[in-house]
Amino acid sequence: MSKILRQDYEEVLKRNPNDIRSMIALGYQLLQQQKRNQALYWFDAAISLDPNMVDSLCGKGDALQLLDKHQKAIQWYDRALSIAPNHVPSLVGKAKALYQLEIDFNKLAKPKLLNKQKTESSLNERDSLEKQKLEQRFKEKGIKHCIFKKISAKKDQKSDLKKKVISKYQKIEKLNLNKEQEARLNDKAKALHQYKIEALLQGKPKPKHQIELEQEIELELESQKYFDQALSTKPNQIQALTGKGLCINTFYKQLDAENIINKVLSLPSIQGHNDKQSDIYAAKGDILLNQQKYAEANIFYDKALELDSNHLQSQFGKGQYFRLIENYDDAIEWYDKVIKIKPNHINSIWGKGESLRMQDKFRKAIVYFDKALKYHPKHFLSLYGKGEALRMLKYNYDASVEYKQALELQPNHIKGLFGYGEVLKLMRKYQQSLVCYKKILEIDQGNMEAVQLKYEVEHFISQMQQKEQINIMRKQDLQSNSKFFDGLQTNSLNFRKKF
Repeated sequence: MSKILRQDYEEVLKRNPNDIRSMIALGYQLLQQQKRNQALYWFDAAISLDPNMVDSLCGKGDALQLLDKHQKAIQWYDRALSIAPNHVPSLVGKAKALYQLEIDFNKLAKPKLLNKQKTESSLNERDSLEKQKLEQRFKEKGIKHCIFKKISAKKDQKSDLKKKVISKYQKIEKLNLNKEQEARLNDKAKALHQYKIEALLQGKPKPKHQIELEQEIELELESQKYFDQALSTKPNQIQALTGKGLCINTFYKQLDAENIINKVLSLPSIQGHNDKQSDIYAAKGDILLNQQKYAEANIFYDKALELDSNHLQSQFGKGQYFRLIENYDDAIEWYDKVIKIKPNHINSIWGKGESLRMQDKFRKAIVYFDKALKYHPKHFLSLYGKGEALRMLKYNYDASVEYKQALELQPNHIKGLFGYGEVLKLMRKYQQSLVCYKKILEIDQGNMEAVQLKYEVEHFISQMQQKEQINIMRKQDLQSNSKFFDGLQTNSLNFRKKF
């Protein structure tokens, strides 16, 4: 159907070369066929004839966004919105561009804890810590502390009571989940505001990661604002609802995101629109993947690909699905499909590199991490992945450089701190290594691996200090001995002179 429509528009333009509507329609047809540069040509042609035509300005923004030029796209959306402030496609386009810019600041790179080695002693300590945490939480929720006393007193009923308590706690957690997630964002914003005031008063420059975090929050609020503005004009606008759902999902509000996407799926207006349905199914898959419901996510990616076999987000989602279930060969196959359609798709390039790293193909992995960093020099996951690969190849200094850059972007990333601490230890920079392990324990007090490594490094430091003390004492002994022998020599010479 798209080919017939395109031919029709071309015929109209042959008869009337200045038909702006046909130019815009042809531009959108070319966008659907992924012919972005050709589409851009026709939007520019329409703008040259009428600079105030909102649809052509918005179309140029869409074309630039598909070319990953999000900042430029926003400028054209702003031009359209200055003419028509409630133009829904421009509002949605600008919100999507802002959302994509926010993702580029590595919000998706969520820090995860390393798997701990489960020794008997560490398990016992972990259980006691968990018990203390649960006791503290139940105090805050208003649940009596005596429940835990009964658990410790009655060993036979311990497991049953613990299950009941945990189930009650989980119900309370589910009810308050959204409030807690909103509170986290508010706390983060307040902390940034407070830091800003202190920096102004004291004249301190902001560290890099603080600036990045501030930009993340600003982009988050701004992208959501434009989705909301579009929905205030058209409450059931499919693209705006889908975009808002993805936006909220990325900002750790998964239940709200799922509700929005489910609302979109229930709309009768999506039936028969394969391109829109594919976007929605992919969005639902992304949310489920974020919730670690991998099999369910895969079903929705498959649904999207049944409607559009070249749907980029669904192909990338399939790659993520296979990587997360540790089927790395299939993951690479799907990442390659995305890269074939869009060679500069950073996350797919990183995903392929990460899959190769997990297969112990470290040199090949580094090639793909470097490709991703060529397009985005501050891509956190690629910096971290490259550091890990270099560490496994025993290029400790090179690995330390990558870890350092990664931790400037995400200072609290536990895996990055572990890797950086390890290479510093191997380079005998024990004091710097100790800082890394102390930082991990500030974030996760019960991390037994960090406790053990911290102890090892402290032991190395004490050994070095002992060696230094021994060397100092030896030098002092040598100096005193040399003075003694010099004294003997002078005395013997004086004695000879007398005789």
